[in-house]
Amino acid sequence: MKKPIILLFALVLTFSLNAQKPCKVQIADLRGEYTGDCKKGKAHGIGTSKGLDTYTGEWKKGFPSGQGKYTYANGDVFEGEYKRGQRQGKGRFYKKRVDGIAVTEGYWESGMYVGDKPIPVKYTVTRSNGIDRIRCSYMGGDENTVLIKFTQNGRERTSIPEDLRESYSSGTDANETTGSRLKYVNVNYPFHMSISFSGYYKMVNQKKNCEVVFDLNLPGKWEIIIDY
Repeated sequence: MKKPIILLFALVLTFSLNAQKPCKVQIADLRGEYTGDCKKGKAHGIGTSKGLDTYTGEWKKGFPSGQGKYTYANGDVFEGEYKRGQRQGKGRFYKKRVDGIAVTEGYWESGMYVGDKPIPVKYTVTRSNGIDRIRCSYMGGDENTVLIKFTQNGRERTSIPEDLRESYSSGTDANETTGSRLKYVNVNYPFHMSISFSGYYKMVNQKKNCEVVFDLNLPGKWEIIIDY
């Protein structure tokens, strides 16, 4: 009889130790008391976490990801889609005000409200000649700016390319022309831009014509890197 009892005790002890293992939540304001599914020590599946704020819904690798309800400490509430802890996709935001509750319904991208209709793509590159690579990085935020950097072999140039010509749909040219960077402020989206300049082939000291045309669809801050 001793062996079954010892085995049962070992199973109970193992289960108890596993049950007591903390399930990590990656968002600081949600850390406190978590109940729900866990995978590899992180909130993963369906669960609720209560800290300064409260979130109930789907989790992935410790982040709210999927459908959920987030209640902020000040009483504001967001119900909708999340990705890695940020509002992403369709949702509804309830903002507490002195005169009642203001409701904003629509679509979010990287935590920012982008309107009542979904935007199919963040950006499109419609033309690229003589360019090795173009990288468009969306930063979000309230600052509607576009920063452009020119690089060669992954290293930022120290000056603007030769014969630079630019055309853009909105905003103000804020270039102090420092180094290889161009900057545009007070941009309206969607933002359309065409840039052409002269570059050199890597293997021979011979000029080439470079051109890139792109559209940015989301409001906020953008960084564009053009490598040639």
